[in-house]
Amino acid sequence: MRMEESLRTIKDKVAFILETYPSTRDSDKYLWLSYLTNFHGLKSVLGNNGDAYADFIQLILDKDTPTMESIRRVRQKLQEKGLYVGENRSERIEESRKVRAWANEGIQS
Repeated sequence: MRMEESLRTIKDKVAFILETYPSTRDSDKYLWLSYLTNFHGLKSVLGNNGDAYADFIQLILDKDTPTMESIRRVRQKLQEKGLYVGENRSERIEESRKVRAWANEGIQS
């Protein structure tokens, strides 16, 4: 059985990386790079000449480069305030308003 077949979920894949590469345990950036390299062919996507891959790693690991999670959290907080809301988010907000209105009608009846 190949590694990819035994590791089906993100949780399984992350656990594999954390167990196999202890350096990823203290850095979300290392963890993210390792995940992309092991399971999404990052090195082949950037080319095998090594320069693009090395440049990308340097960019990601730079102390001034935020993690993907930090960026996601900022986006989430802005959207929770109603700023820069995407189409899917607008639809979900409207649907939750309808559900709350429906629930409130049932309570008041």
